[in-house]
Amino acid sequence: MSEDGDSDYLGVLAGERILLARQFIALVLVAASVVTAGTTSSQVAALAFAVAAVIASGAGLLGWHRMDRDHPRH
Repeated sequence: MSEDGDSDYLGVLAGERILLARQFIALVLVAASVVTAGTTSSQVAALAFAVAAVIASGAGLLGWHRMDRDHPRH
């Protein structure tokens, strides 16, 4: 395989790692939202964590789709 092909493959793997990291962050934010809603009376803080989770997840998926579009698989 050519060196250019190797770098494309490594780029795809890096993109997948970033996606998984952002999804993990979103999962942690959802957990924080649930804990905050259950332990405090501040529904605003729980909602803020939930919104941040949706944004983190969406950013991960958007980044993945951009990377997938720019580096199509063969």
